[in-house]
Amino acid sequence: MSQQMSLKEAERKAFRSTYQDGLTDILWGLYLLLGNSSAIILANLGVEGLKKYIPMFTFLVVGGAGFWAAKKYITTPRIGLVKFGPKRRKKMNRMRIVLAIAVVATFVLLLLTILGLFNPAGWEWPGWTVDVGFGVFVIFVCSYIAYTTDYPRLYLYGWLMGLSIPASVLLEEYAGITFPIAWVISGSIILVIGIITFIRFLRDYPLPTDGPPSTEEALNASG
Repeated sequence: MSQQMSLKEAERKAFRSTYQDGLTDILWGLYLLLGNSSAIILANLGVEGLKKYIPMFTFLVVGGAGFWAAKKYITTPRIGLVKFGPKRRKKMNRMRIVLAIAVVATFVLLLLTILGLFNPAGWEWPGWTVDVGFGVFVIFVCSYIAYTTDYPRLYLYGWLMGLSIPASVLLEEYAGITFPIAWVISGSIILVIGIITFIRFLRDYPLPTDGPPSTEEALNASG
């Protein structure tokens, strides 16, 4: 039993090491600052339709490629690769299904909004109630992913993003503030946390001269 618990804890540490380089945090922060905020700013400038989402989609492609390259050439040489057991892989597969559903649902709502088939502003109750509901949905999804992946900082990020959705609408409706200040604040907080985490990662895991460390060495370093 003790050995089984030790293996389980070792796998948990290895799994959490996926996020200790801060790269995921940096990607989230930059997305909120450069991707999501740019769409709002362009909309305020009168850009309509899919055009206002061009910077967002561009960032998703460029940012995703940069994230993959950083993981391959910065993270992997320092902590190596870890293979997980069937239970952890099954847990991850469930998480991917939930994430895929969330992404598809978000994309469908976005497409319907662009086509004018989904217009909460024309409903009888305040349009911001929909944004509150979507914010709660974001918090739920992020919390589930944080729990599944042992990524505790994502709890905070989920709340930051979930609250930013209705906050932006309320600031515009009641204060006349169209600049995405809520998203800028959330993105900046996440980006700063990511940069600090990344700097600590580089300090704690210097590039080895004799190849990537073994799984045991990486676990000892993270423990």
